[in-house]
Amino acid sequence: MIRGILFFSAFFAFMQISFADILTLNNGYVFKGELLSKTDKNVVFKTDFGEIKADLNSVSKLDVETKREAVLVSSNAKPKEEEPKKEEKIKEPEFNLEKYLQSYREFVHSNVPKGWEFRIAGAVERRNTNSSTNAYRASFNAKKTWENSSEFFFNAYYDYAVEKNSLGGKYRTTDKYGAITNYKYFFSGTSWFATNTLAYSADTIANIDDQVDEIIGIGRKFKFFDDTLLINISIGPALRYVNARNYDDHWLPMGTFVQDFSWQLHKYVRAEQSLYTGGVVFAGVGLSDVSKYNYVVNLGLVFKLTEVMDIAMRYFYSYNNVNSPSAQKEEERILLSFELPLK
Repeated sequence: MIRGILFFSAFFAFMQISFADILTLNNGYVFKGELLSKTDKNVVFKTDFGEIKADLNSVSKLDVETKREAVLVSSNAKPKEEEPKKEEKIKEPEFNLEKYLQSYREFVHSNVPKGWEFRIAGAVERRNTNSSTNAYRASFNAKKTWENSSEFFFNAYYDYAVEKNSLGGKYRTTDKYGAITNYKYFFSGTSWFATNTLAYSADTIANIDDQVDEIIGIGRKFKFFDDTLLINISIGPALRYVNARNYDDHWLPMGTFVQDFSWQLHKYVRAEQSLYTGGVVFAGVGLSDVSKYNYVVNLGLVFKLTEVMDIAMRYFYSYNNVNSPSAQKEEERILLSFELPLK
């Protein structure tokens, strides 16, 4: 039992000596203990008899445990000055036209019902009536085709201008607005169709508070130049209701002729005369009074700038004799239109 205790005591003493730091001075003295600190000038060493502070030049050898030496060196080393952080410039994302167009197409396709086409337009126009003035137009169009069996068109518009009154020379605000729907039903296997047009309009220039037209017709679609030129022609009866100032006749049965076309001159250029863009060649004559007549001509040249915008030059002329004798009858407009197709 006593031998075991002596053995373990000797073992622990050996282990303590084996793992002790050893300081050897130039004069031959050797100290075993623990290194407390070390600088460029001196060392501080702990022994069983107390602490020894020795000049580094008087030390011939210093044996220190590797791990503790690393800790001591780290604790005594001067903190490294942090280099100032360079300001990182935030790189602005580069504009990618193709990615923008792709996201635009995905947005349109996800929001436009299948088979429909829409068009939003804003225009600046030069208007000539009893005076000349600049005006502004906003419009919305919609189109739907059912596999060549039928077609539906819708157009709503609003015109606004401030112009001189020819009588007093005073400025007045004028506007006109309206909506048009047209439906064509094609007879099976033919280019012939039955059509119905319903239109509403109000026009302060012509002093028309309300005007409603219902047109029924029979027509035919003509195709030329590999279907790049499409012409629709129809004739039929119509009924007009007019609520105008100083005009007592409200109802007028009429006979009508309507023609529109679309001609794809180039991949990026189209000529048209279309109800879809706000007008057609229209001629109407009163069946009970041939002196009452109305005709309209609307022409357009459309340039496809990008997939998100078209620009168009349009010409519009109208003569309306279904009104008071003193009312404004003639109107001419030239428009520069910026249009957003959605399909």
